[in-house]
Amino acid sequence: MKSTIIKLSLVLFLFTASNSNSVAQQYVQFTHYMYNTLAINPAYAGSHDMLNITGLYRNQWVGLNGAPNTASIYAHTPIWKGLNLGVSVVNDEIGPIALTNLAADLAYSFQVSKRGKLAFGIKSGGNFYQATTNSLVTISGNDPSVQGDFVKNRHFTIGAGAYYHTDNFYVGFSSPTILRNKLELGASENIAQLHYYFITGGIFDINNNLKFKPSGSIKMVKNSPFSVDLSGQFLINEKLWLGLMHRFGDSFGALVGYQFSPQFKMGYSYDLTSSQLRSVNDGSHEVFISYDFNFNSDKIVSPRYF
Repeated sequence: MKSTIIKLSLVLFLFTASNSNSVAQQYVQFTHYMYNTLAINPAYAGSHDMLNITGLYRNQWVGLNGAPNTASIYAHTPIWKGLNLGVSVVNDEIGPIALTNLAADLAYSFQVSKRGKLAFGIKSGGNFYQATTNSLVTISGNDPSVQGDFVKNRHFTIGAGAYYHTDNFYVGFSSPTILRNKLELGASENIAQLHYYFITGGIFDINNNLKFKPSGSIKMVKNSPFSVDLSGQFLINEKLWLGLMHRFGDSFGALVGYQFSPQFKMGYSYDLTSSQLRSVNDGSHEVFISYDFNFNSDKIVSPRYF
């Protein structure tokens, strides 16, 4: 009973921890953050105990010219006695700027209780930026920030994280990149700020045919207010997922998904903007697909809820 209270307290903490009025996007964000945890936490690698491949596409702020579009694919698997490997490719386009991130994750997990595993991981890779600045319309004709037709930047990245999970609960803390790289665009220069993520969630039986899955994520960036994402989903008859989400100061929306088998699931979400941007866009769409490859025919596959 005590452990259940602790878990519920951690989850409910995210439902009450909010002190932001407006949040700007600084790192790729997803509504289905609970299904692509590898994007922000390398310690998540291997947590499915088999090879998992997940693809996710987000079309943000539909109708707003130059709005973000993000396509990503993630794969992770155990490789040897607690050692786990992950790889990811993320392509993020915002206006004239395109960012491609290639990353590899290495994690070590070990049993800390009968039901719980703790993992520590590191992430390394590279960011590849390119921008076609001649497509921008400037207020002044000779803006030095957008001089030149084509700009390229490359940065090495490294990150770290910790992740604890059981079959029905998880909690993690991470920083996907701890290097403050400089991005130069014409005469302007931007220095990347460190991002820290705290995530938690669980799944609880309501009855034999209904489960409830709360999830939450807090993003912390220097000189910026907290970004808080909350979601609650219901799983009906181990097949249909229905839920709601809220990103404080930014958006709210709905999620729907289907569990075709214990190994295969798909999902879709639609977000409505609640910030001042709501008057110039028609919301955001996101889809994901995830599959666990069980190459051990003697191993019983159970659904992976996170």
